[in-house]
Amino acid sequence: MTPKVSIVVPVYNVAAFLPECLDSICAQTLKDIEIIVVNDGSTDNSLEIAQSYAARDERIKVLTKENRGYGHTMNLGFAEAKGAYIGIVESDDCARPEMFETLYELAVKNDADVVRSNYWNMSQNGTQFDLVDVLNLCDAPYESSFDTVNHPDILRGSPAIWTAIYKASFLKENDIKFLETPGASFQDTGFALKVFTSAKRMVITRKAFLNYRVDNAGSSVKSGAKMYCVCDEYASFEEHLARSPERARAFRYVIPSKKYETYVWNYNRLDASLKPEFMERMSREFGDAQSAGNLKRSAFQDVEWGELEELIKDPAAFAGRMLSVQYPPQDFKEHQRTRCANGELSRMRMYASFIKHLIQ
Repeated sequence: MTPKVSIVVPVYNVAAFLPECLDSICAQTLKDIEIIVVNDGSTDNSLEIAQSYAARDERIKVLTKENRGYGHTMNLGFAEAKGAYIGIVESDDCARPEMFETLYELAVKNDADVVRSNYWNMSQNGTQFDLVDVLNLCDAPYESSFDTVNHPDILRGSPAIWTAIYKASFLKENDIKFLETPGASFQDTGFALKVFTSAKRMVITRKAFLNYRVDNAGSSVKSGAKMYCVCDEYASFEEHLARSPERARAFRYVIPSKKYETYVWNYNRLDASLKPEFMERMSREFGDAQSAGNLKRSAFQDVEWGELEELIKDPAAFAGRMLSVQYPPQDFKEHQRTRCANGELSRMRMYASFIKHLIQ
């Protein structure tokens, strides 16, 4: 019998968090699920933990393999999935009980390619939670189906691939997979961009279900081998999008803006010895985008545009400097509505906050 949702859990040395993760998935109110745990050559007792859960819950299937990286792990899990829809829960995160039932009901109601939700940033010890709006930088609607070509700024929001479920046939028909470069990073980037630009029926709910454990993602990158991982992700994505010229035109100007945001984040994390080489790469790629007529002033904030023009002309001038990404301010009313939808404040308090914000 085909499960409604397959949930893929990538595992690599997460023994400290894996029980909490698997407990949260097993407790889902949607019972017709399969749980595919893919062990990527863990050297701790993560595999033993997963196997002990599988012995108690027949919905759990454990796959184990040599360490070949996140992309290979995810593709293996997706290939094994039998569900009509596929979701992801990272093994150090956890899902609130109604997550997959809510997403699946929205998916069926709208015959959706993708259903996304908001999420919670969770502290390492699991005691503090901050609500995140995935649509903060986009004018797409909540709670109704839309084609992403009509809202290209969808790319500017949080990738957060683990807040969603994906129709299995949609992924197959659009040949959407993860890159499998061993040891690479950012392998959710290309996947997210391929999904966001391909989806003709996306639905996003204000509700937040996934507790995302915040780690030390801002730590310095000292490995030259990892320096260009994010470039590989964008190259794979752009090659994928080029197969659909009409959709590519819709995202023509927002892609360089999103790429700049991602590249700057990567550049600022690099060890000082690696920055000049990556800056040369940035200068070359954005120079090519400028020559192709794909850079649009309105797609960038003021400080970003000024630095972008400068780095294209003279990348050496940025030696030792940090680059800037200037996010537009969060939409106050939209975030208050999201807080209300997730029980953080009452409707009365929400409207009171609107009035207070108006008179300030």
